[in-house]
Amino acid sequence: MRFAIWQCPIEQTLGGFKGYHPELDYSCVWESHVDEVIHDYTADAIEGLEVIFASFQWVDEERMPPSDYKGRSLSAGDLVCLDERWYFCALEGWKHVTPPLAALGSQKGTN
Repeated sequence: MRFAIWQCPIEQTLGGFKGYHPELDYSCVWESHVDEVIHDYTADAIEGLEVIFASFQWVDEERMPPSDYKGRSLSAGDLVCLDERWYFCALEGWKHVTPPLAALGSQKGTN
């Protein structure tokens, strides 16, 4: 199973704290297999999202995202596509949402 992280420019993300807006300029900044980040994945989406969130934080030299990750720390306003379902990182928790408009013509994060 694959997952993808989608982010929009930071100036748009700040406005996204007020809720999800699929028309923002989201783009895929990372795509990988779940088992590369989540060992013993149990198919619990919220648990998986929390592990993904923790794995893509710039904390310190010992706890960083994968070396080839070029996005910013996962935060409110960002999206994760996991198991073909889209989730918006809200100020408190995750919200199931429709794909952003930018993803409708893209294969990344949708299969």
